[in-house]
Amino acid sequence: MDDFIFKKTNISDDMQKHSSDERNSFSIAIIPDTHICDEKTEKIFEAQAKAIVDIKQSDNILFALHLGDVVDHCSDETEWHRAVRGFQKFDEAGIPFGFTCGNHTISTWKMGLSFYLFTDCERSQNENYLSLLQNNPKLKGHRKNAVTSNDGWSSYHLIEWNKRKYLILMLDYACCEKTIRWAKKVLKDHEDIPAILATHILISHASADFPADFEYPEAKRIWDEVIKPSKNVFVAIGGHYFGEGKKIAKNDEGKDVLLIETNYQHLPNQGNGLFNLLTIDPITLTVDWSTVSPL
Repeated sequence: MDDFIFKKTNISDDMQKHSSDERNSFSIAIIPDTHICDEKTEKIFEAQAKAIVDIKQSDNILFALHLGDVVDHCSDETEWHRAVRGFQKFDEAGIPFGFTCGNHTISTWKMGLSFYLFTDCERSQNENYLSLLQNNPKLKGHRKNAVTSNDGWSSYHLIEWNKRKYLILMLDYACCEKTIRWAKKVLKDHEDIPAILATHILISHASADFPADFEYPEAKRIWDEVIKPSKNVFVAIGGHYFGEGKKIAKNDEGKDVLLIETNYQHLPNQGNGLFNLLTIDPITLTVDWSTVSPL
């Protein structure tokens, strides 16, 4: 597998600065947690989706992914419908997309309980995440392009650029043993394809006193059992924590894996809808992580 070089572009409000004249590269749009946004208004997520659609051509966006906690109250169908309207913009523009589950989007989690108290294998199949999002017939593009795990909580997607495929694995943050086995098989079956893994909780944000690292054992388990042994995962992304974090770790073959944490909705005006672009250039083997505001 290729050795990629990682870099970070400073935050900019100028959307055009992220445009590229090069057709060697392509981008994946990353939408951090929106649960605070969708509780208060539909405008933020819709603005994010519209901005991503608007730069589809200039930034060569091949995929959009959401890092979980799509809504704040999993029983509130109004919040879910707001989220669906945002995802439908990707459908209308022909942008494949994926999402993963967060602690706010399962009914068994309540404030004060452990985030990992209920693994994916222990949840009800009547959860709104499955019926209103993962299996929603209105989200035709997702249903067409996603290959889901048996219980529906995780999925993977294949995209292609310049005759080369890339795997995007959307993995539940509280995996049971069965899901870990499923994820490892997906990566093994596609071991010749560069892979990006997204999950709701991975590393923590960085601070003046603490570097970004694994806080929860279940997140460390995803690293230990899924990412680190994999030959093909070169980027893994999580949300959940407020702020940003980055960690470069070595997999079992000694190759660098970029681990990212991103979430801006705690900022004033829910961070003005900040989202990220992961721009990959297979020719120069560079990965550029940039932060964009649509407002």
